[in-house]
Amino acid sequence: SATHTLRSIVANIAASTKGAVAANVNVSTVGGSTSAAVTDSTVNKDAASAAGGAGAYENVLVRAADYANATGLTGSAAGAANVGVGAAVDVNKITRNTSAVVEHTGTAAKSYVGANTFSVTAESKHGISSLATGDAGVIEGAGLGGGISVAKLSGSTKAAVRNIVSDAHSVAVDANHLARINNGNIGAGLSFYAGAGVG
Repeated sequence: SATHTLRSIVANIAASTKGAVAANVNVSTVGGSTSAAVTDSTVNKDAASAAGGAGAYENVLVRAADYANATGLTGSAAGAANVGVGAAVDVNKITRNTSAVVEHTGTAAKSYVGANTFSVTAESKHGISSLATGDAGVIEGAGLGGGISVAKLSGSTKAAVRNIVSDAHSVAVDANHLARINNGNIGAGLSFYAGAGVG
C-alpha cells in the first residue's frame, strides 16, 4: 500500500501609494503507481494432497491500496491609493494507477493457485481540496480581485486474474475507487469609486 499527502500554502501582499499588483500561482502534482502482482507462479499446489484435501489450503490474498490527498491554499492581496489588482491561481493534479493482478504470461502449463479463500483486491482513494482567493482594495480608483482553482483526478484502479488454474472454496476479484474534489474561488475588489470582483 502507499499513502501520499501534499499540502501547500502560498500567499503574498502588495501595497503602494499609487498602484499595486499581487499575483501568485501554485501547482501541485502527485503521480506514479501502486501494484501487487503474482506472475507465472505456483501457490499451494501440493498443500491439499499433503494435508488431506482442499479444505487444508491457506488463504491467498493479493491486495494493492493507494491513498493520495492534495490540499492547496493560494491567496493574493493588493492595496493602493489608485489601482489595485489581486490574482491567485491554485492547480492540483493527482494521477495514480493502482493494480492487483494474478496471471500467467507464458506458453507452458498454466500457473496454479490453491486456496481456501482466493482474493484479489485493488483499492484507491484520492481527494483534492483547493481554495484560491484574490483581493484588491483602493482608496480612489479601481480594484480588481480574482481567484481560480483547478483540480484534476485521473488514473486507473484494476483487479484481475488471467490464465490461472485455481482450486479455491471462494474467489473474490474486486476493484474499488473513490475520488472527491472540493474547490473554492474568492475574488473581491473594493474601491471608494469603482470596484470589481471576479471569482
